[in-house]
Amino acid sequence: KYGVVECPVISKIGTDFSQYSWFINQGAMKLNSKGNKIATCLFNNRTVELFDFDAGSGIINSPIQISTDGYTSDVEFSSNDTFLYILVRDKAIKQYNVSLRTKIEIINSGKIIYSQTPYYDDLGKSLEGKIYSVLAGNTMIGIINRPNLLDTLCDFKIDGFDLSPKKSLFGLPDFVSSFFYQPSIDFNYTQNCQTNTLAFEGYDTISATTYKWYFTKGNTKDSANTKNTNYTFTDTGNHIITFIASNGSITDTVSKTLFIHPKYTLNLGKDTTICSTPFVLNAGGNQFCYTWQDSSSNNTFEVNQSGTYHVKVVSQNHCTQFDTIRVTIANPPTKPTITRNNDTLVSSTAQNYQWYKNNSPINGAIQQKLKITQNAYYQVEIGDSNTCKVLSDSFNFIYVGLDKIHQQRFVVYPNSAKDYLYITKPKEITSYTIQILDIQGKQLLAHQLSENTEEILLTNIAEGVHVLKISFADNKTETHKLIISK
Repeated sequence: KYGVVECPVISKIGTDFSQYSWFINQGAMKLNSKGNKIATCLFNNRTVELFDFDAGSGIINSPIQISTDGYTSDVEFSSNDTFLYILVRDKAIKQYNVSLRTKIEIINSGKIIYSQTPYYDDLGKSLEGKIYSVLAGNTMIGIINRPNLLDTLCDFKIDGFDLSPKKSLFGLPDFVSSFFYQPSIDFNYTQNCQTNTLAFEGYDTISATTYKWYFTKGNTKDSANTKNTNYTFTDTGNHIITFIASNGSITDTVSKTLFIHPKYTLNLGKDTTICSTPFVLNAGGNQFCYTWQDSSSNNTFEVNQSGTYHVKVVSQNHCTQFDTIRVTIANPPTKPTITRNNDTLVSSTAQNYQWYKNNSPINGAIQQKLKITQNAYYQVEIGDSNTCKVLSDSFNFIYVGLDKIHQQRFVVYPNSAKDYLYITKPKEITSYTIQILDIQGKQLLAHQLSENTEEILLTNIAEGVHVLKISFADNKTETHKLIISK
């Protein structure tokens, strides 16, 4: 009802035809008139497979395999979709009742309506409902005159029609099976996908004079009184649509269940500049199919280079939408560096700044310089005109001015060390950690200690002013100004 949809629905079910050659694969595939069953035959495999078909979703399921004692050349459904006819070349024409409920019942319903068949090749249904069978190289065509009747009541005639002086060959014209589906009452519809409004068109064969529509979901029931009507669905899910036609003496009814999907609008966003890859474009989930510019079919697309990207989406209600976006990848700014000027940290030049202390942003700290009042780890994040941002390395700030040194609990000596430094801990402290840092906060040495007095070797540390940081119980620390002379 939606025409050709470019995105296929693939059902991996039944015989895998790819394992056979073209000769073995010859046969036929037919749909019944209602479009809810499919029959296929595999010639050299001597089987026919019957499936249920959901025309709304395109899914094929419920396979039934019917084995025969000869080469299966063709199949055809009766016009009332009750019977399936199978042409077994040089053997027979068989009839199966495919309206039965179970697989076993269908397989066991097989009836031979004609045996000792000469080289018949094809079955084809006509507008009047008869089924014709071609006898290759012959002037006569076989006819099943009443294919809607059981067993031999279907009335097969091997010489049903004379083509003289012409002869038939190996086939009959193919038709869309739904052409032969002519119920006394039915309706079609088209959908406005942006509003979920459907235009319903009813028809009948009883010359009706009055009409009635019902649109039902749960306790909600709306109606209309014209042959054709529009209806806007305000809710999603299954709705029962009922169409009634009457000519005063005859009344007929048809009901169908329609699933109304949520409205969908495709939006990839505005053209954008990004600072890093990958950047993911998202066309929204749970739609029927997606086709990107490179023919990929996921609902997302990963962008790794500048360019124009586009996608076509067929939504669940079979509407097609398109969108395009231009993505430019900008070069991020150079990673910033931090220098120290006494109690102030200074970032390398950028267009905007954000300072962090111990991995948390500092409120209002958006200038190039930051005055420090607490020992901590500091970083700066800089940005450019493209809003690209990059974060600096961590800077460990320890203030070493003598006026900032708190009361010391550890004894550190000598005042000016050369090769060795000695540390004596308070009795109540069992273990502690030391770090020796340069004036920029770079760690030069670290030890875990526990003796009352420890000797620290300094031969690998350059002379100058350094910081000794001691950490002990409950995250407490103290710092000492350390002068090393060689």
